[in-house]
Amino acid sequence: RDAQGKTPLRALQAIVSEGPRRPERLAFAREAGGAVVEWRIPRDLAQLEGHFPGHPVVAGVVQLHWVMGVLEELLGTAPRLASLEALKFHEVLGPGDHARLRVETEAAAEGTRFRFQLADAAREGRLFSSGRGLLRE
Repeated sequence: RDAQGKTPLRALQAIVSEGPRRPERLAFAREAGGAVVEWRIPRDLAQLEGHFPGHPVVAGVVQLHWVMGVLEELLGTAPRLASLEALKFHEVLGPGDHARLRVETEAAAEGTRFRFQLADAAREGRLFSSGRGLLRE
């Protein structure tokens, strides 16, 4: 931080450029009405920085961003989130974890409904996050 308490642009650019910005994709499969993606979370993932020192975790907003990215891949266009329901963060997702995201979509009168579960691909029954929502057309 500078004398005014602000972070200089060069410092912000250095933070953003350090480490990969996405998890390592291991698999992607389209299914009827959705997709399943498997990732490994890199130990140097940029979004782990500062969240939390000594015990890095993937923030919930980052997990949701990844869900939206898969929805964009499925729909062929950037999703416009209208609402989120039942959003829950069950277990901590951290560096080295092997995660499996299942996303399902269905057409509705008001847009596209979706639901997701981000689970541990290596440990049966361990759930990182889940939720459902609505996308506007």
